[in-house]
Amino acid sequence: MARYSKKANSTAQNINENQIGITAVVTTFNEEQNIERCLRSIQWTDEVLVIDSFSTDKTTAICKQMGATVLQRKYKYAADQKNWAIPKAKNPWIILLDADEIASESLQDEIKKLLCSKPKHTAYWIKRKNYFLDKHVRFCGWQNDRVIRFFRRNNHKYENKMVHEEIEKTRQIGELKSKIHHFTAENLHKYNNKIERYADYAARQNVLNNKKINWFHLYLKPPYKFFHSYIVRGGFLDGEIGLKICHFRAKETRLKASKTIKLRTFDQGQEQKIPIDAVITWVDNGDTAHQEKLFKYLPENKVNARREFKKRFVEVEELKFVVHSILIYAPFIRKIFIVTDNQVPKFIKNDIPNRYEKVKIVDHKDIFKKDALYLPVFNSRSIETKLYDIPNLSEHFIYFNDDIFLLKPLNQLHFFREGLPVIRGKWKKFKEDVFYKKLVPKKVNPKPKHGLAQDLSAKTIGFKKVFRFQHTPIPIRKKILKEFFEQNRDLEVKNIKHKFRNKQQFLIQGIANHIELKNKSCITLEDYQLVNINSYKRKIVWLYFKLNLLANKKNKLFLNIQELNLYKERTKKFVLDWLEKKYKL
Repeated sequence: MARYSKKANSTAQNINENQIGITAVVTTFNEEQNIERCLRSIQWTDEVLVIDSFSTDKTTAICKQMGATVLQRKYKYAADQKNWAIPKAKNPWIILLDADEIASESLQDEIKKLLCSKPKHTAYWIKRKNYFLDKHVRFCGWQNDRVIRFFRRNNHKYENKMVHEEIEKTRQIGELKSKIHHFTAENLHKYNNKIERYADYAARQNVLNNKKINWFHLYLKPPYKFFHSYIVRGGFLDGEIGLKICHFRAKETRLKASKTIKLRTFDQGQEQKIPIDAVITWVDNGDTAHQEKLFKYLPENKVNARREFKKRFVEVEELKFVVHSILIYAPFIRKIFIVTDNQVPKFIKNDIPNRYEKVKIVDHKDIFKKDALYLPVFNSRSIETKLYDIPNLSEHFIYFNDDIFLLKPLNQLHFFREGLPVIRGKWKKFKEDVFYKKLVPKKVNPKPKHGLAQDLSAKTIGFKKVFRFQHTPIPIRKKILKEFFEQNRDLEVKNIKHKFRNKQQFLIQGIANHIELKNKSCITLEDYQLVNINSYKRKIVWLYFKLNLLANKKNKLFLNIQELNLYKERTKKFVLDWLEKKYKL
């Protein structure tokens, strides 16, 4: 190890040549044995920024003594810590190291030459030379190890993964020839603790992703991992060290599987245990009194709309099954708030006492107290805008439509991790930017469609693309909406003043999601984990496939059945019978 320290010392002599706009970022926790070696290898940069997780040893004292800027923050997981650190850098380029790594002297020279010649890329792969118990590891699958550690601050961030995180590859990545030296373990005890910690994070990631774990992962994959690392990837050529590394790789594989099963079995959101409520917006549109109230505000020239309304909105009580699905599959839910307009669902009104003790009825007047002049409203977007004003609503809540059902037993990790929302969606172009839509003449008065409202939500927060969500339960933090509307009261009024849907309205789900994305305070999933039945014209055979086959797949957690009231009587009966059987309390 002494030879690397000498290189680091010679590197430090080049401090006066460091006017190249680079910040070195290092994350630490109790790294007093490694940190000095690491910092000496990066003193040629313009700024050294250490993000410490409240070390209890001499780590921070050593960092300050060596001239580094030290910021302290509670550690959640690596990607979260690094993404928090990146905007704190003062310079446009970042080189990021772990405390058990050092930058080679040749890497310093290569980076300087690169920046002087106008880089073609905004991020670069760097190969790692790995050491185990101070011995160079040439095989075991580590021979091609590389990481993205040099990148422009404003162009990149880490994937929101709890373990083995990497920079998001949204652009083409370059590659540097020089290496980072990585000292993986000082002794076997510390390395064993490291793989235990990694397995914990991987298990939580697996639960969140609803990854299938079975006997194969427990009993066959670990020996296969050992065989692949030791024989196929040449671990035996590293001698005794190779044998130990391959043993640990097999052990980590089994630990990931066993810890995932344990998390699922005991429904443990260990880091959470926070109060979480469910919110459902609903009205009985088949109620004659409600219809008469609504018709007062429909223009006289919309007689056909009145006829269509009476035909369209016939209550079939799917709300009962939404509530049952929450009670059965999400027992962690504290309260279920049903937001409605001076109504009580029949299944609650006529039921035995205490069966629905978790259910609380909230009237529109309760959430529109300071905006009563805009009542009545017959527009879900206006009502959703005021959900944050529900009395006694918990800070963390999950928003359901009255046609969204849970399919499997779930825990808090499916919706919130470390108190942050898990949002399901995919980055998409705005509807107006889709190529084939540009060829179609724009409508003078477009309908206030769901997709356009999502686009408007993203634009309102300043995005040029939309993180498009589907009809799944949406986890929301109340303070995000409250703070947004306190700062943008004009937008709140603009969104609630419409009694019927309007093309100028955004969705509060989209507002909350994009604020969280902008603040990097959420976890994203591209898999909607949804069975979507979005047409009332489907045949029973198609519905049978969706409900009895697709809905039984392990990765399907949610069900959305739209416009059930419009189904033909035979198909409606089929669906209602299925719901009755599935969600019988």
